[in-house]
Amino acid sequence: MKIRDIRLYLAVSILLSACAIPLMAQTKVNVDEVLLLSYLRLNIVKQITAQTSALATDSDPQVLNEVKLFADKWSENRIQKIRSDLEGWFDTTAKERFRHFVAGYTTAEKEGDAKYLNMLAESLSLGDPVPQDYAALRQSMVNRYLVTDVKEGSRLLSDVQSWVEKKKTTGAGPLSQYVSAGTQGETPTTRPPARRAPPKPRVVEERDPLMEAEADFEDVEYKPEGDDLSPLDAYSSMRKAKREKILKEAQEGMKLVADERKAAEEEYAAKKMAAAEAEASAVKEHTKDLSDADKVAQEQRENNWGNRLKKIVGTTVGAAGGALFGGVGTRAGEEAADALFE
Repeated sequence: MKIRDIRLYLAVSILLSACAIPLMAQTKVNVDEVLLLSYLRLNIVKQITAQTSALATDSDPQVLNEVKLFADKWSENRIQKIRSDLEGWFDTTAKERFRHFVAGYTTAEKEGDAKYLNMLAESLSLGDPVPQDYAALRQSMVNRYLVTDVKEGSRLLSDVQSWVEKKKTTGAGPLSQYVSAGTQGETPTTRPPARRAPPKPRVVEERDPLMEAEADFEDVEYKPEGDDLSPLDAYSSMRKAKREKILKEAQEGMKLVADERKAAEEEYAAKKMAAAEAEASAVKEHTKDLSDADKVAQEQRENNWGNRLKKIVGTTVGAAGGALFGGVGTRAGEEAADALFE
């Protein structure tokens, strides 16, 4: 960067800072730090969105569209947060300050401007070792401030990758639910359907056919006229006693049969319950094994994506204006500002 450009950059920065003084009067803030972090966060979001879409390029159009819609929504939420933070610091001058910073930064990086690099490193108070190039500067910022951004992005990419793979084989639910389960600490696997407990044995109300067949004599009152019963009355009384005895024995026999049947049904239900619990336990163990395997694979994917994102930040983002924006200097500043504020 030429001395004239540096002076112009400093002059514009001072002018814009004066406009933002009322907002930052009571808050100590490093302007270069806020702007550089916003730029790096924007680039990370754009890289994650691009990588997410690339994961589904070989899938059918429906899957590809679902991934694209999800990535766009995720990106929109992240960009809105970056924009809100900048507007919180700089109010109406946020877009102009961001555009100007990106223009100056990308120009200096493209030209390998060591003076600008040292000035920025000193402003950011990075300390020893002082970054020797812009890749080292970005890597230092990532390690200090953007670890969470990289971690969230790597988790998102690993979840989307897992979902796309499952969609091709065993099937999976909506991507948003799958990613939501992953972010809540669950292993987003295809779970077996819940098993219903076996029904309780139906209690059948016992009916006494002999009792129902007998006539009801409760309302008939017999009053003998004398102390001695006639032969007919004696026969009737004896017959009644015999009938009552037979009825009692029949009732006891039917109760015994009912008790035995109830015991048999309870034993059968207990065996079925034990078999169902054993099967459920086996399914649970199998699911746990699958979940553990998925968890290991998920962690491995997250680590791979995290390392890849850090590498991208250290080598690609910002180089020649960043492949995402395709410009350097003024053009890069305008493209970055439009991506963030439009």
